[in-house]
Amino acid sequence: MTDRLKNKTVLVTGALGGIGSATIALAAREGAGTVVLADLDGARVDAVAAELCERGVGAVGIALDVASEASWESLVSRLEGEVGGVDVLVNNAGITNRFGVLETKVEDWDRVLAVNLTGVFLGMKHAGRSMVGNRGGSIVNVASFASYTGYRAASYAASKWAVRGLTQTAADELGSRGVRVNSVSPGFVPTPLTENAPNLVRSFSDATPLGRTCAPEDIAAAVVYLASDDSSYVCGHDLLVDGGFMSNTIRDVRA
Repeated sequence: MTDRLKNKTVLVTGALGGIGSATIALAAREGAGTVVLADLDGARVDAVAAELCERGVGAVGIALDVASEASWESLVSRLEGEVGGVDVLVNNAGITNRFGVLETKVEDWDRVLAVNLTGVFLGMKHAGRSMVGNRGGSIVNVASFASYTGYRAASYAASKWAVRGLTQTAADELGSRGVRVNSVSPGFVPTPLTENAPNLVRSFSDATPLGRTCAPEDIAAAVVYLASDDSSYVCGHDLLVDGGFMSNTIRDVRA
């Protein structure tokens, strides 16, 4: 590897999921000084961070509710005290459901937007302030291919369209203050929840020009590019990593 994140403090939310874990692993290989694993399950992030430390990786696990401003304030304050702040923030935490407009309950809508959108806003607000104080940093928000098209998961699609818009708004505000803000839009990434839906996974593979679904490592590579100085003149951009799925105008995806 090329030490593209050498000595940087890299904070990843949703660190226990597939994309989060892959991003943490790649950031460590790229020389990050400290990788910060943030997720709801404090015991698990502590355990994973301890395993990384045993392998010589500087790692810290912190329990974080991304929808709670107090939780963000506590996390950023701790990092400022322990490692001087945050150099890279990856807003990766997210949840979903597959209900359409007519079936979505208000409480489910509110929860998805709280995690997927308010969580991104709060991360940029508090980590962004720390970065501005330190005169530089990079924020990468995880959006989705569903932010480019109609997608039959109303709350999820709405949240991800909003993440792309908020990314551009923050880029305009923070770019002149030394903080680059970009987003990554993954294609369909199979998860443990889709193991019982092989037809859905196969449909996405068949509808993707590259002939496979998206792997967490595909997204980690894009995130590290945007976090590093390799993308020093990239700000306010969304990087679509979908294997060409959105370029296929005759998509036939069925559950």
